[in-house]
Parts: sequence; C-alpha cells; structure tokens
Amino acid sequence: MNTTPLIFVLYDSVTNSVFEGQIKSLLHKKARENPYRPVHLVTFERHTPRVNIESNTIRVTCLKRIPFVGWLSLWYATKQLTSLLKMFPDYTIIARGPLAGTIAQNALKQPACKEFIIQARGLLAQEYQYMCAQKKSSSLTQFIHRIRIAQFAQVEKKAYRTRSSVPKTIEAVSPALKDHLISTYNTQTEHITIAGDDIPQSVTAQQKKEWRTHVRTTLNIPEEWTVYCYNGSAKAWQKPHDVLSFFNHTRDKHPNSFLLILTTDITIFKRLIGDSISTAHYALISVSHKDIYRYLCAADYGILFRDNHLINWISRPTKVLEYQAAGLDIIHNNTVAYMIKDEKL
Repeated sequence: MNTTPLIFVLYDSVTNSVFEGQIKSLLHKKARENPYRPVHLVTFERHTPRVNIESNTIRVTCLKRIPFVGWLSLWYATKQLTSLLKMFPDYTIIARGPLAGTIAQNALKQPACKEFIIQARGLLAQEYQYMCAQKKSSSLTQFIHRIRIAQFAQVEKKAYRTRSSVPKTIEAVSPALKDHLISTYNTQTEHITIAGDDIPQSVTAQQKKEWRTHVRTTLNIPEEWTVYCYNGSAKAWQKPHDVLSFFNHTRDKHPNSFLLILTTDITIFKRLIGDSISTAHYALISVSHKDIYRYLCAADYGILFRDNHLINWISRPTKVLEYQAAGLDIIHNNTVAYMIKDEKL
C-alpha cells in the first residue's frame, strides 16, 4: 500500500471559486482511496484564510504569498516550500497551474520526490492578456501589462516543457488544452494526460427525483414547466446579457418556461433583469457549493455561453461538470471544445 505523503501545492488561494468543487473534493477523494496515505495541502495566501479548511484527512499549511513581481516572487515562494519539504523523507507532489508547478519544480529534491504532476487548468498568459483587454488603461499601464504577459509566458514555458532534469507529468484539463501545450511548449506526448479525478460523481436517479420535487415545490415551479438553469456570476465574460436574451426568446415561444439563476451576484442580476421577466418565471438564489446539486436537479437544461476565444476553447468549465453530474442537457454557443461531442472521445 502506498504511504508516500501526497503534497498538493496551490498558488491560487483557497478563496478561489473552484476550491470547494475542484480541489478540496479531490483531496478528500484521494484520502478516502488510501486512508494510510497522508494528504497535505500547501497553499500560498496573501492573508490568513478566515475559514478553517483543515480536517481529519487533510493537513493544511499556509505559506506567505507576496504580489507577483516576476521571478523574485517565485523565488520567495520556492524558498518557503523548500524548507517545508525537508520535513518529508519522500513525497508525491501535485501542483495546480504553472505558477505552483514552477515553484514546486524549483523546490523538490530527488530522489525524495517520487512523482511530480502539474495540473494544467488554463492558459496563464492568455487569461491575463484577456483580462487586461477588458479594461481601459494608460500607456504606462499597458507597458507593464505587456511585461507581465511575457513573464507569465516564460513561467508556462518552464512548467510545461517536459524535457527537463525533473521527470514530471502534465495533466491537461481537456484534449484541446493538451494539443495546445504540445504545439506551443513542445510538451512530450507521452508525458501529458487528461484529467479525470476531479470530475464530480453523477447524482443518482432517485436522489435527483427527490431534490427535483423538493426544490420545485419550494420555488412554486409547476412540474410540467421547463426549467433553464444558469449557474455562475454576472461577469461580462460569462455573457449574462446573452443568457437573459436567450431565455426571453425561449419564453416567447414556450410560455411555460422558468429561469433558475444560481449566483452570488443577486443585485446585479436584479438590475439586468429589470421588468423584462415576470417574477413568476425566474428565481435568483445564492447557494453554497454543498447545496448546488440540489438546485441543479430541479432544472432540465444548463446554460453556458462564452466568448469565442482560445482560453474558452481549451477550457473545461466547472459549471459544465456540475451540469453533467446533475444530468442536465447543456445549451451552449460552441465556444468550448469540450462541449463538442468528438472532443471527449
């Protein structure tokens, strides 16, 4: 039985919206699969988390994260992780993303490190560039952004090139991302896999029936009505205006339609909706992650619209996995390769 400690390195903070569904649940799954294997979460935080994330099965160590100013920030993070790893005679490392991956790669020691995996969950430089393009900024700020984009690209290159002195496996989130990393960073095909451990388990038919009945009764949604669910925020890249336009167009054709919006941006959605939808035809609800599937099971369709951009094309949105786990048909705009049937074969 494998008793080598598993060390999961996180640089995106436990406050990230995907932490509960994509990281914490994965670590608990790893702990259940092998109760004799210690599981450690090492997270870099700018401030001490307000929530207690430690449990009987997961040990948590918070290290200091300073603002990103290039390799200096990663050097400081590497120094901290190096000191921590000296406590373990051997270990396996899973690092989430290229920043955590580069830090871990610089800190680990051989032969103590028995296995090294970097989870590729997106494109760091492309995502930062996309975010900057949404904002108006001065010439000086744009210049700083270009430097940062170049720095992030170098971090990705270091993390995803597998011809190095440190044996590692890259775990891509989708076949489209896998192909991109191979063509862009010369990641060796034999050292890159597709992630599967963090896909949530499907809700059973009996459980779905119970939750569907309970939630529809609570929200006064007739059983014969068709429920469309949008699960996400009101950020522009999630195209909330398109979601509302789609539903209004659908409701005009099919009056017995209902829009269930699961979001933390209640106030923003109320303003966006205004008087365009009768209160009898929609509900705005903010729910914790542990209750998300209960509400998803009340729906028939899940909605996911994204911009036509590389960062969306190569992604595997968490919302898609949640919709699929609840057995929903997904309405999308063909901007995510993972949603195209042949992509998952």
